[in-house]
Amino acid sequence: MAWRHAGGSLVGAGALCRVHRDSHVRREEAKVTAAAYEQAGSLPRLVVTDGSIEAIKWLALVLMTGDHVDKYLFNDTLPFLFEAGRVAMPLFVFVLAYNLARPDALARGAYPRCMKRLALFSALATPSFVALGGLAAGWWPLNILFTLLVITAALYFVERGGAVRFPIAAGLVLVGGSSVEFWW
Repeated sequence: MAWRHAGGSLVGAGALCRVHRDSHVRREEAKVTAAAYEQAGSLPRLVVTDGSIEAIKWLALVLMTGDHVDKYLFNDTLPFLFEAGRVAMPLFVFVLAYNLARPDALARGAYPRCMKRLALFSALATPSFVALGGLAAGWWPLNILFTLLVITAALYFVERGGAVRFPIAAGLVLVGGSSVEFWW
């Protein structure tokens, strides 16, 4: 097996380890891609490995769990857990946005599939969310999963494009945003 080195010469399998070759190729591709985006006047595509995305999700889950343990078991007496827990939502939103921004996500049906899952699990989480209390009025505001659902639905309409869909997305953000946790 032989690989093509950056200089164009072929290098034998024993002379260059695969990890080095892969990282070198990725660096070269990133340079070319960054230059193309710079010429086009837009930002380069952010590339995060699937393992890193998975690690970010687990970190967010641990931080969220710590925040909930502080709130419901320790009655907000552990401020470091509260402060660390504030990082969970932005991490979850980053992972969601990154996955929805993958190539062909719209064509592969990622948006509707994600919205169905978010709707199901936000509905399942609502009874315990309401039972734990601390809400402004009975069921309001809706839990964080509804927030992610509103974000996903709005992005779905923006991605589909068109003169009619953009106002629908804006309406979703206005109405949905006033009904979900963190009250946009």
